[in-house]
Amino acid sequence: MKFSAPAGRPRTTKVGISLRGGSIDRWFPCEAAPEGDRDTLELDLAAVVAEYEGSGIVDLWRQVGETGQRVTARRLGRFPRTARESELAETVVAGRSVRLRVNDKGNLVLVLDDAVAPRGFAVEGGSVSHRDGVLAIDLAIVAHDREIRSAELQVAWRQSADSVSTQLLVQPDLGRFDDRYGAATYRTEGSLDVSVLMARSGPGETVLDARLVLTDTAGRVQTVRLNERHATQGDLDPAAVTAGDTVFHIVPHYTFLWGGLSLQVDRFTPAAHAALERVMRTPWWAAVARRTLGIWLVGEVPYKAQDNGYHFFRWVRQRHPMRPAFYVIDPDSPDRRRVEALGRVVERGSAKHVYLAACAARLIGTHHADYLLPTTDPRMIRAAGGVRVMLQHGVLGTKNMVTTYGRRGRVQPADVFHVSSPRERDIVVRDLGYEPEQVRVTGLPRFDALLAPAPTPPRGLLVIPTWRSWLPQRNQFDDSDFRLRWQEVFDHPALRRMVDDGERISLILHPNMRNFVDAFDLQGFEVYRQGERAVQDLLREHAALVTDYSSVGFDFALLERPVYYYQFDRSKYFGGAGSHLDLDTELPGKVLFDAESLAETIAAARAEGFPVERQYRERALRFFPAHDRKSTERTYHSVRTARSLSDD
Repeated sequence: MKFSAPAGRPRTTKVGISLRGGSIDRWFPCEAAPEGDRDTLELDLAAVVAEYEGSGIVDLWRQVGETGQRVTARRLGRFPRTARESELAETVVAGRSVRLRVNDKGNLVLVLDDAVAPRGFAVEGGSVSHRDGVLAIDLAIVAHDREIRSAELQVAWRQSADSVSTQLLVQPDLGRFDDRYGAATYRTEGSLDVSVLMARSGPGETVLDARLVLTDTAGRVQTVRLNERHATQGDLDPAAVTAGDTVFHIVPHYTFLWGGLSLQVDRFTPAAHAALERVMRTPWWAAVARRTLGIWLVGEVPYKAQDNGYHFFRWVRQRHPMRPAFYVIDPDSPDRRRVEALGRVVERGSAKHVYLAACAARLIGTHHADYLLPTTDPRMIRAAGGVRVMLQHGVLGTKNMVTTYGRRGRVQPADVFHVSSPRERDIVVRDLGYEPEQVRVTGLPRFDALLAPAPTPPRGLLVIPTWRSWLPQRNQFDDSDFRLRWQEVFDHPALRRMVDDGERISLILHPNMRNFVDAFDLQGFEVYRQGERAVQDLLREHAALVTDYSSVGFDFALLERPVYYYQFDRSKYFGGAGSHLDLDTELPGKVLFDAESLAETIAAARAEGFPVERQYRERALRFFPAHDRKSTERTYHSVRTARSLSDD
């Protein structure tokens, strides 16, 4: 390894080495060999390797100064130019693996015998664009101590993982090598036509995820999700692609959870898409209709009708049948039959849905109001100017929802936010950033049905884990700690004895995992997919509940029945965000962290008839003090008076 510097003073006289975190073990005298106006010094890597028997990270130092002068030791690195003339992959010296690394401060280190894994590739910046169904990238990739052999741009359906990819042009960016003191940097560019995936979309496929697949010279593969740091939203334009008799409307966006680049794909008939194009031009008559017709558009996530949206809509249809309220749902939803019996149901993506979304004075949903629109195209969002009313999906508190529902998040926030208690209202105002007048304590509409007298005594155990955002695809789910840890619970002898004794144990996964239920071995369990049974009915039928972080725990606690929280991955689940609550003192149930403790606790509680401890009953009341079954009535009167802050 050679080092060169301008001839003159002060001059590097020795190169030293030390194991990471230790003192300098040895100095190697260096003879300066003049080369023009520069002095060149060489370090024998074989001599360095001989100093250490084991693996490790070796820091390099240089001694500056001569006899009679002040001598100092400085880290070796941060050169104006670092030329890496050999391959970036590890080399073999004296029979041992040696890898040269540039650390974050620009200094040089040696990695012996793979003491640490090579640093991951990182996208440093560049541009990402979408035009007419073609995704194009031009990005800088920091490879640190590796050489990129190949790069692919890949786009895949989130559920099935069916994908299309293209090879990208990869070139060293020598200017950036110098900027980063020798850390290898590459330029990669190319484009991919995603429209070929439209004809290969399966039922329920609505989201495409974009990622880079990078391979180094040693054959190591790394997948990098593109995110909002790599491009601006303005570079990503919606597009319409026709395949057969279907128009696919593609809207690139950055996800609200962590900013990953995805493409929302909605399907339309040609006639419905023509209506969409007309409405997205924001016709004057839509604003007039919002002021005069009083249309309410109600819903949940597009494929569901069993949550607060359904219960609110049913109450309105029964108590105020003349109110022009409409429920939007996917035409193929298993819940469609339930809500269709109430009348005024509109198919998502139909021309009628397009016009109602533009003319609705109220957009009333359990999640973001954008779920009620035919597309998340920014032009449609602007055209749908109705007041956004949040009914909520469940009692807020356990999961941190600042990124998802915060007023200053990536998605247009609600104008009115409904909660169940003053405690929950404090969370929405303090943590989510809403104004106090926007947050109304009403209770959730589904509580009215939940608290109705049960037709039969409850029995058995219900298990409802919530989803993990890092497990969007089946192959990730199958190999996950999540699946293994829950299977450990299901296989525990204490639960197996319950099943053998004829005890009812039921499992239903979160909607985002509804297609993965067959990954578990659940012999003797009752297993439900979303839509086969209403969660509300399952709660009322069971005597005890196991969940992890789901708000369904609060619903069940309102029934004065025991809740058990299985939180084996608490730190990973919350990351740095944390919870809105103190999980150990505010949750309405016992928290357990391993399968053994959970199973034994359940078995002991079953032997006593599943009692509820007083402290957990009191905690539940803090989050829903009213048990009067008038939550929907209060919500209805709140919706009637709801308005946007911009109307003030």
